[in-house]
Amino acid sequence: MAKNKNNQAIWNTRIQKEASNLFQKVGNSIDIDKRLYKEDIQGSIAHVEMLFRQK
Repeated sequence: MAKNKNNQAIWNTRIQKEASNLFQKVGNSIDIDKRLYKEDIQGSIAHVEMLFRQK
């Protein structure tokens, strides 16, 4: 999870409540998402093209 200079999760600087487990899991996957964004976009484009051809 992204941390600020005081080793707090970034959202804790503005939000006083603990984040839900789901939010923490999503936040933990950001590094992986950054590496895979190009492939994700290519897959989305291919899916849209397939759907368009199905009209």
